[in-house]
Amino acid sequence: MNQYSSAKSFFEVNMIKDYNSKKIQKITENERNFLQRSFLNTDANILDIMCGYGRLGNELYKLGYKNISGVDMGNFEFIPEKKLFNFYNADFYSWKPMILYDCCYSLYNSYSNYKAFIDTINRCNLILKENGVLIIDIFNKEWRDRIPDSSYRVVKEDDNEKVELFRYYDGKYERSIYRVSTADVTKEFSYLQCVITKEKLLDIIPNGWNVTITDSSVENTRDDNQKHILILRKKG
Repeated sequence: MNQYSSAKSFFEVNMIKDYNSKKIQKITENERNFLQRSFLNTDANILDIMCGYGRLGNELYKLGYKNISGVDMGNFEFIPEKKLFNFYNADFYSWKPMILYDCCYSLYNSYSNYKAFIDTINRCNLILKENGVLIIDIFNKEWRDRIPDSSYRVVKEDDNEKVELFRYYDGKYERSIYRVSTADVTKEFSYLQCVITKEKLLDIIPNGWNVTITDSSVENTRDDNQKHILILRKKG
């Protein structure tokens, strides 16, 4: 499905945009390289949390990580990319894996509030082995405060459809709105995501982890510090 007008949710619109984005292709390469530096054992059992269409899982598989699994509520079959790894079409928060994992990661995801972010960390604590590693990122408030509070751009415009993206920021949350228009109908899809400071992160991370906080500029996953990156090792 290359037509945005067929999308049924914000996430489907966003995934079509990302799949066709050269910028996201570069981010994927950078994130793959970061994970390769972080996960030295290619035989490790690794879980891609909310894996989408397999953007990162496939890249790691190609590097020789053959024990990759991914879990997501959507299977995203409208994206023409075959998942090379074991895929579980399930809700991560209630899914019951058959094994404990050596490593988990969740990159390029976003969270509507702090609770959703902490719920993800807590859930990983249950499915990781002792000394297992979780790598997870979240939007950095310091970065978001530096850029304009509102923005607008046209994602696509041709004879069949027009796709517009609006963003609004109030200092705590960013709301993104896609407007998809055809000759017959206009649809809007929105999503609210939180941002956070490093100080607040340190305050809310649950006990039970050895914590390292870095960011996307240090790890070269972005050109700036857009994302806090947490490297969490489960305590024995």
